Amino acid sequence: MSAFGVTALGPPNPFSVTLLSTLGVKYWEDDEFLTKFHLFDRDGSGFIERREVVSMLRETYGFDPMAEEVDLFMQFMDINQDGKISWDEFREGLHRMRAILQTEESGTREYQSSQDLRDQTRKNTEVRQYQSYDFLREERRRHRRRKKSPIDVFKVPLTAAQQVGWHEEVVINKRYPKKSCEETRYQDAVVKARWF
Repeated sequence: MSAFGVTALGPPNPFSVTLLSTLGVKYWEDDEFLTKFHLFDRDGSGFIERREVVSMLRETYGFDPMAEEVDLFMQFMDINQDGKISWDEFREGLHRMRAILQTEESGTREYQSSQDLRDQTRKNTEVRQYQSYDFLREERRRHRRRKKSPIDVFKVPLTAAQQVGWHEEVVINKRYPKKSCEETRYQDAVVKARWF
């Protein structure tokens, strides 16, 4: 999926890619995986090791892949279980994964009527939190928090504002107290001189 062959800017729909339930294999093309495959094939043998798949996925996607997706990759990629994955094995695994995902989604993508579409969107409550716009407006008017936070819905923050506080950071406050300042040194001099 590329607009005039340009895929360097990432996937066409960043909202669907970053959902917790989606797999990145559907949105990235073989060429993007191939460039990262060659990057991790340091010795030029045409193989990468099984343990490098997670790093390769992280480099390709731009964020950490889900554990389920990594398990799925391990299951489909190393066919002969020798611990090394060739590009042919990798590409074949990608095509098999995409074929399986397409057959699973084929029933949810094709709608016979607008009523089928409405019924399907009512069933899909994964991301949707409100039944109608009126409910959303009423919740905002009353200044209530949403039931699901963006962390519960997306893998990575979508905006720069969401990056702040996305995950709790370890805060270490080191104190560097002053041992002496001008006033304390003056007071020490007064005490030494016995002025009072």
